[in-house]
Amino acid sequence: MNNQKIGNLESLNKQVYDEIHWWQFPLAEFSIKLNKNFKDIFFNKIISKRSKSLEFASYMNNRSKKYHKDWNFKRQRALIWDYKINAEFVPAWFVYESVMYLKMDLLEIEENIIAYLTFRGRTIVHPKLPVEVKPEFSSLIAHMICDGTVREDRFFYFQKDKDGLKRFIELIQNVFGNYSTNPQRGHTVPLIFKEVISSYFKASKFGSLDCNLTNKIFELPRLHKVAILAGALLDDGHSVSCIRFYTASLDFAQSLKRLSESIGYKCTPIIKRKPDAENWHNLYTFNISAESIPKFYQDLTELFELYPKLHIGKKYDNIRKFVEIKNRAWEQRAKGETIKIILDTLKENGRSAQELSEITNTSLWTVYHHLQKLIKRGKLTKFKKYKDTFVYRLV
Repeated sequence: MNNQKIGNLESLNKQVYDEIHWWQFPLAEFSIKLNKNFKDIFFNKIISKRSKSLEFASYMNNRSKKYHKDWNFKRQRALIWDYKINAEFVPAWFVYESVMYLKMDLLEIEENIIAYLTFRGRTIVHPKLPVEVKPEFSSLIAHMICDGTVREDRFFYFQKDKDGLKRFIELIQNVFGNYSTNPQRGHTVPLIFKEVISSYFKASKFGSLDCNLTNKIFELPRLHKVAILAGALLDDGHSVSCIRFYTASLDFAQSLKRLSESIGYKCTPIIKRKPDAENWHNLYTFNISAESIPKFYQDLTELFELYPKLHIGKKYDNIRKFVEIKNRAWEQRAKGETIKIILDTLKENGRSAQELSEITNTSLWTVYHHLQKLIKRGKLTKFKKYKDTFVYRLV
């Protein structure tokens, strides 16, 4: 990488980005664990105020109604004592309202938060605060819509591919902080993360048929948009021979196409496809046009260099291969020469279509075309070697 490119990447990495602080979380949904020394100082201030007048106690009783707690003087006294002496985690709303009354610095509280406990799911998070709204954060909205199941009481991410699931867990922990996980074929995400992401993007529709991208998303910087497209491509896209997105929601297809075009990619019209199985929904698909794939590849490369946890693995490799073949500098082969290279290669051993594409320096789509012709002529056969990989060999 040359020095100018390094400088450009460093400049991009220093872009101003939004921050989401603990007091912007849904305060009634979690409790905070404070550094012990700071917690003692904090509660000593509260108890000192309560001992001098009823003003603080009255204030807290009134504010408790906002969070559906309905405190009274007797209950408040017992709870505050318990929070100080026994409780490891203190309700976030109580900490916030106390700070407001005592005119303390909210950032000072943030610096002394060492963990928080979500009320629904009882998950302990060792947080990264404030949450930084970088492309990694923005990409999560795509995963919520595509392979996520998002309801009022649930945020579950389903991914059959183990590497894809591992990627998602590492990504969301890199954004919000570490917490215990037990992934199988999917991953249950703390609901408070859903609330934070939804609130920031003003998003409320995540269903298969009624999802879309909100106006806030179209106001994001370029790399955030690229990150969202990368997430959608990983979950609900295709990059072998073309870059195609597919979804059961026409609204989402339209907004995803609009997002692509907003950063300069040309796209094909949206096509409505009938489902393969009965009692299933129509699919809406569109492609990033072939002439825009090199630009998309360039943007993805830049994104992954800055944010490696966003890498989309094989789907990126397919795009790279497409661009390399498009840019290759050699004269067109004589008719039948590519087929001869394929047959000569298969004399040694069976090969996958991907391997043959690499060996012949030909697009995967062209290799598939040749392989199908050779199978019809009785020259080749194929067998499944791995879960999703076919290997071709001579008859």
